[in-house]
Amino acid sequence: MRLQLTAEAQRWGHYLLIRRSLSTPDELAYCVVYAPRDWVSPEKLARVAGQCWKIEQGFQTAKGECGLDEYEVRRWGSWYRHITFSLLAHALLVAIRQATRQSQKKTKGKIGWTLSELKQLIGKGLWKGSQTLSHALHWSDWRRKHQYKAWQCHCQQ
Repeated sequence: MRLQLTAEAQRWGHYLLIRRSLSTPDELAYCVVYAPRDWVSPEKLARVAGQCWKIEQGFQTAKGECGLDEYEVRRWGSWYRHITFSLLAHALLVAIRQATRQSQKKTKGKIGWTLSELKQLIGKGLWKGSQTLSHALHWSDWRRKHQYKAWQCHCQQ
């Protein structure tokens, strides 16, 4: 029996993508790609495959900062709510950090916000009151200025 491929199936193909680590050249990672034949070039495959590492890094950060993997539920609806709120919290923190980076380009002499610091400041502002928040903002400002100075001294060496 001979298998006949449709015209649509003939336009697609499987490709083996091999990725080499820059830090350890002997370490290889393999990935099978299913993509249109007329669309594929080695450069485009590498660029698209490189995007998945950014996505995985985002999930890893969401696990560490927003509790993406800290669910103990028995029903799908509960799990779905937890995952949705965790990813929403992560997106909010990243958006706030990106917006502050844009505004901080004008002010030199401080490092940018970290996700864990933003999470802590939002928590203090929502739950503990404005006096605690103003103290936390002052402390964060002082810490980021000194970290910027330490970074400059490190770069000079």
